[in-house]
Amino acid sequence: MSQVSSAQGGRTLDPIIQGGQAESREGVMRQVSPHVYIDPDGGGCTVGAIRTSVGVVLVDSPHKPTRALRWRDEVETLGEVRYLINTEHHIDHTFGNAFLPGVVLAHQGVREKFWEDNVLGGCPLKDPRPYVEKCDPQGVDLAGRYQAREPEISFDGRLTLFLGDVTLDLFARPGHIAAETAVYVREDRTLFTSDNVFHDTMTWYHEALPFEWLESLDSFKKMDVEVVVPGHGIEAGPEVFDEMREVVEDAIREVRSAIQAGMSREAAAENITFID
Repeated sequence: MSQVSSAQGGRTLDPIIQGGQAESREGVMRQVSPHVYIDPDGGGCTVGAIRTSVGVVLVDSPHKPTRALRWRDEVETLGEVRYLINTEHHIDHTFGNAFLPGVVLAHQGVREKFWEDNVLGGCPLKDPRPYVEKCDPQGVDLAGRYQAREPEISFDGRLTLFLGDVTLDLFARPGHIAAETAVYVREDRTLFTSDNVFHDTMTWYHEALPFEWLESLDSFKKMDVEVVVPGHGIEAGPEVFDEMREVVEDAIREVRSAIQAGMSREAAAENITFID
């Protein structure tokens, strides 16, 4: 499917909730394009809300229960929440589903791995209390009645949502994970890349397909994009695709050098770090 966009002459943002600051403040929803609002968070993913004439679509959920409840209050000022899109299965994008309204929707590849994020040990969706105690002590009381919400609707390939005055294209682009899902807001020329873009923050590679990641970034560059909403960090312009490409290429060079030096897989894992 070819990408479709409409020109934005005189882009108008809500005067109370505007983006453009160098940094975001926790608890302040920011408008980054006519229909798109985001909330970056230093410890979790950048969550989004897309306001349409027939309701609100959320992109990912906060990983802290207290932040999820605050985000719910904020997005409900935009209208009724109809859908919640999970762009990947990692816990920092899905744990907060339990606290948010809307039908949960995801790529089939994301749904199939929904219960498999064990990077922190046991899956927090199945045993939430230890996770909440660590990441959100103020939300521990919420863990006792926690019930994870997995995707109710899944799709393969591409999905287009026609929602009144807004059209959304959803499609998987491998990289950070195999089924990393992008959300393109046609009318705003705004692209949610999920974790195929980390903006000014540490990149995670634990399930990465690095060469496919480079191809996905190249495909993004061919799209008509004005605003990029990364999986982590504040919004950016399309120049961020080249910046992210350099980050992934640096990681490939580090690993390739270790292989050429005869380093074992275990030694490479021990010695190579991407912590900023």
